[in-house]
Amino acid sequence: MSVMELVRWGDEHFEHLRRWATDPRMTTYVADGKPWTQDYVIERHEQALRH
Repeated sequence: MSVMELVRWGDEHFEHLRRWATDPRMTTYVADGKPWTQDYVIERHEQALRH
């Protein structure tokens, strides 16, 4: 069995977030079901970096 590890959010995570958050196949199951805009992805990424 593999182990899940939580890591501090970093710039290297941006592309994963962008890919997942803009794909309707993923977002259909989260929040309002709509893909995020590029601007919103950037905003949320920057928030995570500050957290």
